[in-house]
Amino acid sequence: MRAVRAHERGGALPRGLRSGGRIGTGVTGLAVGDEVYGLIPFTRDGAAAEYVTVPADVLAAKPARPDHDSAAAVPLAVLTAWQGRPVGHAALVSGQRVLVQGGAGGVGSFAVQIAAALGARVTTTALPQDREFVTRLGAERVVDYSAERFEDQVTDVDVVFDAVAPRNTGAARSCCTWGTGADGERQGPTRALRTPRYCTPVTADAQPRHPVRECSAASLTSLGGTTMSARHRRRTGATVVTAGAAALLALCGTACAAPAAPASGGAKGSAAMVVAAASTHTLTVPRGLTLSNGTRHVIVNGRSIDFGTTVRDLAWNPNGSKAAFVDGHGNLVVSDPDGTHRVTVAANPGGQTWSHPTWQVAAADRTNQIPAKNNIVFSAKIHGHTVLEGVKATSNHGRPARISLNGYAGDAAVPQTDNTWPNVGGKYGSAVYENTRTGEVYIRDDYLRQQGGALAKGSEPALSPDNEEVVFVRSVHGHDHLFVEDLGGSTNTVKDVTPTATTDYTEPTWSPNGKTIAFRAPTGTYTVTKGAHGFGRPVKVSTHTGLPAYRG
Repeated sequence: MRAVRAHERGGALPRGLRSGGRIGTGVTGLAVGDEVYGLIPFTRDGAAAEYVTVPADVLAAKPARPDHDSAAAVPLAVLTAWQGRPVGHAALVSGQRVLVQGGAGGVGSFAVQIAAALGARVTTTALPQDREFVTRLGAERVVDYSAERFEDQVTDVDVVFDAVAPRNTGAARSCCTWGTGADGERQGPTRALRTPRYCTPVTADAQPRHPVRECSAASLTSLGGTTMSARHRRRTGATVVTAGAAALLALCGTACAAPAAPASGGAKGSAAMVVAAASTHTLTVPRGLTLSNGTRHVIVNGRSIDFGTTVRDLAWNPNGSKAAFVDGHGNLVVSDPDGTHRVTVAANPGGQTWSHPTWQVAAADRTNQIPAKNNIVFSAKIHGHTVLEGVKATSNHGRPARISLNGYAGDAAVPQTDNTWPNVGGKYGSAVYENTRTGEVYIRDDYLRQQGGALAKGSEPALSPDNEEVVFVRSVHGHDHLFVEDLGGSTNTVKDVTPTATTDYTEPTWSPNGKTIAFRAPTGTYTVTKGAHGFGRPVKVSTHTGLPAYRG
């Protein structure tokens, strides 16, 4: 089909082309010459090509009224808004109260219309010049965010749809209705999503896959003022996964359910402990904790293992079957857990310093045509500046490539250099890293889109296995403390988990079950463990010092 713009497509299935204008075998409901529009998978190349081949189920018939440019402008924004539909997170019913942040924007304008069409009573934030526009879309009340704080004007709403920025999440949640549990106790809003930056509907296998066809709950008006309705289809069996831009941030009432956290990884990833001898007394060492100090010897469960080569910045793949490290020649190496069967994944070309490899492992998402990931991301110092690079973990003398770093829409651009200390976590391969120039910790989502932004001031970050928390180092009164930022709560809360530190605590790492943080101190290796009331006090687990890492 003829491409109008980027991944959002509009055009006619071409006629008379030597290699185009054809419908694939088994495709029904489409014919050469049909006017269509849709959102093609983000994993497909050719976004700026004049023509593109696309799966038939990502197309829908273009309504007669809008032109192709107007139709192509719709899918991305409307699908982001549509993820808050009745079978999605918000579970709206007629009569519920909804706050839409940014009702005059691309996503917000569709969210207002969808909510109003479902019978919700809509309040939205907008500038005075947009009041008439959002009212026409269905908003009953408009709050001028340039003149007043919306959280002072809006109370007792059932759903908050935030299409503006994650910094509003805490204030938005204060507008939510607080229900009452079966025991009569006051209940808070359901657990928030982790400030998703982009959401895409993913339907059950038995259903047609194209989400544009789901968006016909009402006639929808785009920013250009064109009224249109997309083709309708059954809504049953649909689920939603989050992967990163403006979307539903705060969910209120009792009808919402947050995604389940990934499994902890079984017994190897549990908090099971083993006893190991250390110096003249016995210390309790978490199972699987390893320590590397730049020599050929690695401490595993309290025992020293000779890897047969220098081991710097040791990291383990999620199941603990492979180790990645930088050897004495500065090369990136992968080996078995005892240092045998070493493979040079990438050879340092000279004049560079490589450090802090981390595994990026994620299963394939066939629904969204996203392939599996098995990469190693690391920091490379080149000509005095550090950048993030990556290479396939199965490579043999492969060639690393620069990691793309794109900012979230509407946020400041992210630095392209002086980035180091990458650490990957979660089932989608998201990463955190530090920038030595800004002194901030950044996050990089890696699902449908590769984008990110700054989180907090700090260094040496590590992302929890469930993607919900980041631990990092920050100086307090002359000593390095460990801070944890909660990405999955009502606000992105940052808390000092070592407030009584009288020495430097550095190089933190998470246990596979996300309950324990191991870290380095001048006198040995320590851990802090999360309980029902937060993190406990630091516990010394080894007199050995080195970079801590958990093996599966």
